[in-house]
Amino acid sequence: MESTAKNIFCLSLLILLLIPSIGLVVDNTLYEGCEKRTLTEWPVLEAKKENVEALENYYKDHAGLRTFWNHLSSTIKYKLFRSSSKPSSVIMGKEGWMYYASVGDNEIPSVAKKDLWSTEELQNKVDSWEDRRNNLGDKGIDYHVAIWPNKPTIYQEHLSDKMKRLIPPGPSKADQVMDYCRSQSPFIPLDTRNYLTKEKDKKLYHQLDSHWNDLGAYYAYRALMIELGIQPYELSEFTLRWEDSREGDLRYLMGLCNLETVSEKVPKLTFNGKAETNKVKADKGPAYFFNEAAESDKTILVFRDSYFSALIPYVSLHFRVGYYPWTYFDQQLIEELQPDIVLSANVERRL
Repeated sequence: MESTAKNIFCLSLLILLLIPSIGLVVDNTLYEGCEKRTLTEWPVLEAKKENVEALENYYKDHAGLRTFWNHLSSTIKYKLFRSSSKPSSVIMGKEGWMYYASVGDNEIPSVAKKDLWSTEELQNKVDSWEDRRNNLGDKGIDYHVAIWPNKPTIYQEHLSDKMKRLIPPGPSKADQVMDYCRSQSPFIPLDTRNYLTKEKDKKLYHQLDSHWNDLGAYYAYRALMIELGIQPYELSEFTLRWEDSREGDLRYLMGLCNLETVSEKVPKLTFNGKAETNKVKADKGPAYFFNEAAESDKTILVFRDSYFSALIPYVSLHFRVGYYPWTYFDQQLIEELQPDIVLSANVERRL
């Protein structure tokens, strides 16, 4: 009897040890794509330290049923404990809200106000904006800077109590910048935090994503157009509908892409007027958006991050040509494209 028990135990242990290796040679597509990232490719087998590390990473990414176990673990933690399986990336808030929690991407330092600048750093940053405005202005190009709010800046009330305790009193980096500019500089960036705070009861950010939704992007667009001296379209000129959505970068980071009970209502806006905006792949240079029906023949160039993606359909309504490269300020690109307006637009954690 004792011998049989030992044999069963050894066999079970052997099976568990073999499952990751078996997954390397059999179909391992269950829940694939859930992490929304490219898995490690098979490395070149050479006697180098970095190749050994690459092989280890490949094995971790392609181990048998890895995605299934990740999904199962994430589901149990979410459904039973309302907790995150990836607390270094996502923190669960209240009422089904999820929040980005990456330290490496400066989200936590920004929310916890640990990324503040010295007076010298502030001066250097604002001086660079002033220099850009003056240099581009000499060439007939308008230069602007816009700051988008972190999700917790607008919806702090849905944060977990633990994450709220990370937020000390006092100014954030965005507060520092705006206070310094108002007192020390003629250059004032567009700060959209107050614009969105006034409309926050309309639900402007995704619960399952780190970004704003169509409504949040719309109100940021309104503020931007006013900043540029352009009359924005009214909300009544769009059709607004609410849809069920199971999308969201935070949901995917937690490995919950196949859990159907994780969903939210999201707003979708469709312009009712005439718009003929098409994305064009240029033979040389970045792709651009061309709008034959635009009220202006001007060209806008926006240096931006992922937050601006949702603004592109709105902003493109007003310009014949719109360039929206996902990068920071690039003087060489400006010289190549010769736009009429240049905008540097980033979420506050990326100031």
